Amino acid sequence: MFPSEMAVLMAIAAAGESIKGLPCRPTDVSGDYVAHLYSSLVRRGYLRGSTSRGHQLTAKGRTAVVELLRRNESRVSDLLETLRKLGIETSDGTKKTEKETVG
Repeated sequence: MFPSEMAVLMAIAAAGESIKGLPCRPTDVSGDYVAHLYSSLVRRGYLRGSTSRGHQLTAKGRTAVVELLRRNESRVSDLLETLRKLGIETSDGTKKTEKETVG
């Protein structure tokens, strides 16, 4: 999985609900690229939903997020800081996702 795809999954996990795109994206990332990421993740079973209704993590998506957190514990704080800079609160969403997947 590409880092940009993982960032999308993490953003949705951090939001704790469905979201309709990234709340704030870097200026060098086009809307078409983000739409492509969402489509790819839906097609491969990590997300469900649509652009108009919002996207949600599937069980496969939650598992991917938890595996990333476990394998990259030293890098998680950097990733969470990046999400915070994008305006995405992460304090409860990622912990909730891990508890749901593990539990």
